[in-house]
Amino acid sequence: MIRFAWLAAASALAVLNCVPPAGAHLRTLYSFCAETDCIDGKEPSDGLAMDANGNIFGTTEFGGDANHGTVFELVKGEGGAYNFARIYSFCAMDACTDGALPLSGVIVDDGGNVFGTTRLGGDANVGTVFELSPSGGSWTFSVLHSFCANCTDGANPNALMVGRGHAPVPTTSPIGPALYGTTYHGGDAAGGTGLGTVFQLTRVNGVWTENVIYAFCQSGCSGGANPQGRLTMDSAGTIYGTAVGGGATSGGGVVFSLAYANGQWNQAVLYSFCGTGNCPDGATPFAGVTRDPSGILYGTTGSGGATNGGALYQLAYDGTQWNETVLYSFCAKKNCFDGKQPESQLYLDKTGALFGTTFQGGGAGAGTIFRWSNATYLRPYSFCQLDACADGKLATGTLAADKHGNLFGATFSGGAFGQGTVYEFQR
Repeated sequence: MIRFAWLAAASALAVLNCVPPAGAHLRTLYSFCAETDCIDGKEPSDGLAMDANGNIFGTTEFGGDANHGTVFELVKGEGGAYNFARIYSFCAMDACTDGALPLSGVIVDDGGNVFGTTRLGGDANVGTVFELSPSGGSWTFSVLHSFCANCTDGANPNALMVGRGHAPVPTTSPIGPALYGTTYHGGDAAGGTGLGTVFQLTRVNGVWTENVIYAFCQSGCSGGANPQGRLTMDSAGTIYGTAVGGGATSGGGVVFSLAYANGQWNQAVLYSFCGTGNCPDGATPFAGVTRDPSGILYGTTGSGGATNGGALYQLAYDGTQWNETVLYSFCAKKNCFDGKQPESQLYLDKTGALFGTTFQGGGAGAGTIFRWSNATYLRPYSFCQLDACADGKLATGTLAADKHGNLFGATFSGGAFGQGTVYEFQR
């Protein structure tokens, strides 16, 4: 995301309503840096994941024993209480071969195993994929892949997805569930590009094998460059994702698909952003897309839109091509009171309402929680309402939801110690 130093660098029908719905309430579950030297972690960096028991998992970019990040769990207790536990601190191995800077959150499989990535560390200091498995009340840590075998395998990985396994893998065994993800750099290094990959990790007989299923910018960057958001997969096994750069027009990024057929993956660009001056259709889609049951894709861009504060968009297939509609342009209100710079993948609830966060904007400029439903934009919460931003500041990452529809997220800073929070939003 553009806030991290390592990167160096409206629909007319929409209605804005900034009155929170009755009963909406935000509760801080944990404020980071509660322990000496922030060994509990600081600056949570992406969205949260929830297991079948309602326990919450996430990562912090920094903090921990070596200040290279942590994985944490909030264990659900009685009466709505949550108990914090740090389950791993990175750079515990020599030269940080276990990884460092876990920027992209984690996912949890049906067995309660936690999977994630680190942006740095590993054998070549360009990132790892890791697993944490529960074992008798403790956690067992494993590196599943360390990137940069000549960097054709990718470098600086992003968030993971569990999906249906497809060949190629070096085995004749049946292929079960697989992990999929993207890397921001690396790929076709022999061609001098190295602008990102989509990869698959498959486990056969207990051994994990990585395969790059697409390398960006192999022949020009019209297919996109530097993917960063989370991937999603439909029931047919087609993958959908975004890249923040490249595209057919002015490098505003793309939405792409990868379909598996006849033993190979085929990439298609569904939409290239910034097709006209000032990018009213959006630009730099940091977040991945969310797919509804009818096949419509929804997402956000971190910039562009009518006022360059980002856009909420949909992509619908008409049988011939994908068509983009901007549902809302952020920063439509003075001082971006409605929110600015959305970076989180959208959460779609069972009523068809979409929820997300903005990193900036809102009443104090510290980010918002927003909702889109029935062609109406609602900003039900603006962060930094409490003194010293004790409720959190700079909302980041994808929201998780429990069985009651309550939403859980993180802020990059703020909280009781100024180093970020995990919160619950009851709606």
